[in-house]
Amino acid sequence: MSRLMYISNLGKQIQYIEKAVATYPELIQGEVDICNMKKQPLWDATFESRLRAADVVLVTNMGVGLDSPFLERLERWLYAHHPKYWIDVVEPKKTDILYRNIDIDQRTLLESYRRTSGVMNYVRLINGAFSTKPTSEWDKPDHIPWQAIMGRDGNIYETYDEFMDAEGNRDWPSIAVYFYRDEWIMGDIYYQQALFEEIYKHGYNPIIFYGQYGSNPRVGIPNMKLSMNYLFGKDVFPFDVLINTCKFSFQSLGAQTLEELKLQDCPIIQGYAIYMDEASWAQDPQGVTPLDVNLSISQPELDGVIQGGVVACQTFDERGHYVYLPVKERIAAVVQRAIKWSKLRHIPVSERKIAIILHNYPPKNSNIGSAAGLDTPESVLRLLEQMKEEGYTIDSVPDTSADLMDIVTSHMTNDRSMLTDELLASAEGRLSSDDYKAYFATLPADTQAAMVKAWGGSW
Repeated sequence: MSRLMYISNLGKQIQYIEKAVATYPELIQGEVDICNMKKQPLWDATFESRLRAADVVLVTNMGVGLDSPFLERLERWLYAHHPKYWIDVVEPKKTDILYRNIDIDQRTLLESYRRTSGVMNYVRLINGAFSTKPTSEWDKPDHIPWQAIMGRDGNIYETYDEFMDAEGNRDWPSIAVYFYRDEWIMGDIYYQQALFEEIYKHGYNPIIFYGQYGSNPRVGIPNMKLSMNYLFGKDVFPFDVLINTCKFSFQSLGAQTLEELKLQDCPIIQGYAIYMDEASWAQDPQGVTPLDVNLSISQPELDGVIQGGVVACQTFDERGHYVYLPVKERIAAVVQRAIKWSKLRHIPVSERKIAIILHNYPPKNSNIGSAAGLDTPESVLRLLEQMKEEGYTIDSVPDTSADLMDIVTSHMTNDRSMLTDELLASAEGRLSSDDYKAYFATLPADTQAAMVKAWGGSW
């Protein structure tokens, strides 16, 4: 019997392969050896014997090129020893030899099965790897819409109007949520449904839609912008705010260009689906992992997004398969932020109230706005000038950045050495002890306990 060795560091692909083998063993035309490259395999005699026993080796990698010594060694070994393989990576070097005895038509159809996704398409991928028939005799991939809007029960609609006719309220404003298509296909829609319910209960239409970030013309995959055109109409955006739960930057993966993001003219709030379970995240003083900071926070900032917060945590079952479960308290907070941005959009510019917060640490007047290599006061001055041009109500703009800082320091700051009764009396706002106590009582019990432990309980 033929044997396929499937090597990948992409968790969803591993889950699809395992599910295909477990669900449809009678359809699989050979044996499948799965190697999860998430944790780098030990290269030893046992691993080499697995490679030699395979009639076909397929490798996929989440990364750029052969980006590890393991992959580089694997490419050299397969080239020297194996009759049929394909290492599918993006941006390979011209000198990489990534396939043998799998022609361009076969690779295109195998890729189409994989990217179209779904368990039956992975059955076809496995059998296609074994096949000696011409690709004209291979099955076509099952059709699964590249983009769709998800309803309350996980059902999908292929256009905005279909969704609105069935589940929407055209008198309500809307908040959209964008998530990965594979999550819907795998039934991993727990946090999406939680977002749906949270948005709906505040009187907003939840436009929960999926798609792909980047396009792939070889197999007909549209990018995010083309998917939005399909769902909503060309350059039509029937929502006030977009909550994005996907990782990376729109621009870096070709989802949308900067010009398209500007045309959209819609606040984008980043919701983090993180690589930690909720208990670990809650107990870790660092918060999210460095990988989450990179993929869900830092890279999206390049698109000018608004940071939102955690909406889902990754949880593994006994088989090692993961799903993203909702963090309901944080989902409520992120949706509240989206609602506030929605309301802000409908307030005339001249009536909006804007706060500019200047860094000041250590808390001395001489440190206000300090930043290495940056002229913060001049930046604020230019910001005020631009805001006044755009219609914000600003009584006057100082002539120079030095004048601006004189105005700031002539008012109350957090520099205690400069504090006087006169400055204290001139404070722009106050919070009474009773008001603070009432607010403090609304905080979670563990938060209250931590604050009392760190700062004491008297006020």
